[in-house]
Amino acid sequence: MILFAVSKSAPADYDYPATRDALSGWADGSKYRFIEYSHRGQRMLGASAPDAARAEALAARLRERVKGASPAVACFSPAEVLREVRLASAP
Repeated sequence: MILFAVSKSAPADYDYPATRDALSGWADGSKYRFIEYSHRGQRMLGASAPDAARAEALAARLRERVKGASPAVACFSPAEVLREVRLASAP
């Protein structure tokens, strides 16, 4: 799924505090893999979910808890993964 484009001014090791806060205390948060990837020269944050229902649940949580977030559920594999990002810890 596509979470959002990353600002060009964000450092290479940006840790996504608003997204991390949105996942804090949510037991399902550890079920996702978060990655930064490049799409047409733009750095993006994305996530993979175990199934469509969980992808929709993540999108709903982020829309609810991250101001201005509009994640899109999509099935794809980015061609250029830049790094894996740890945003949620296992319960």
